[in-house]
Amino acid sequence: MMLASLKLRLLLAFCLLPALLAFSFTLHADEFRPALLEVTEQDGGWVEVKWKVPMLGEQVLALTPVLPEFFTPMGPGSSHRVPGALIETSSFSTSGRALNGATVGVDGLSAVPADVVVQVNLLDGSEHSAILRSNNPSFTIPDEVTNSELAGSYWSMGTIHILEGLILLAWLKLFYHKFLNQMMQSVSNYQLSAKLLRDQNLFSKRVAIALNINFIFIGGAFIYLIFGYYNLQPFRLNDILSYLCYSGCLMLLLLVRYVVLHITGYLFDNHNVFKEYLHQIFL
Repeated sequence: MMLASLKLRLLLAFCLLPALLAFSFTLHADEFRPALLEVTEQDGGWVEVKWKVPMLGEQVLALTPVLPEFFTPMGPGSSHRVPGALIETSSFSTSGRALNGATVGVDGLSAVPADVVVQVNLLDGSEHSAILRSNNPSFTIPDEVTNSELAGSYWSMGTIHILEGLILLAWLKLFYHKFLNQMMQSVSNYQLSAKLLRDQNLFSKRVAIALNINFIFIGGAFIYLIFGYYNLQPFRLNDILSYLCYSGCLMLLLLVRYVVLHITGYLFDNHNVFKEYLHQIFL
């Protein structure tokens, strides 16, 4: 009876966990709403600037965008309120000058503890973004990157991670030669795979951890390259931090799958079956 009650409580906790996480995320997002400075380059030598600044009640945060000196206003602009923020939209002439190398910023960050997301959309389809804070109140739009430079950066990063994977495999081959060969053969041999499951020891766990770490970092690099190719920036961070975030998300996904399968096996009294399933898919 006590075992059944424990299983029921675990199942309820597991079902309520996503709701609690979503609720806490909503509270966090509401407390730390960032401002937004979006600059969009248009045909004809002009840009559209969108400035969205949070409000505390009826008071607008004392933040002011700082635009390049060659921006010339084309009109008075417009503004409207949305729940919790004021949005101002203006148009500026650039006199045909490129935005690459220009600097945008925000005044007032030293007195207001807020973050400002800067989003720059260039005419060629490229996008640049940054987060401004009191210690970093401005952002310089990067110079135009040629296709050869972009391909070179992708090539160097991919080569580095391939070499890291090969070094790791060489290390495993050197110290765990016999076990690594058995693991490779077990991919197509169920009997050998079942034997490895029965004979799991410290060496097998070390090899599994090393291979999983290799998969996480190689997978993070692959996601980074795919997102870079399609010009996607879900985290709006620099390259290194974005890569680490992708690797972290992949590790979190694998960890969640591992925990969910173990909990499911425990709840349905089939722990050994799920353990064997995890062993097979991790091969």
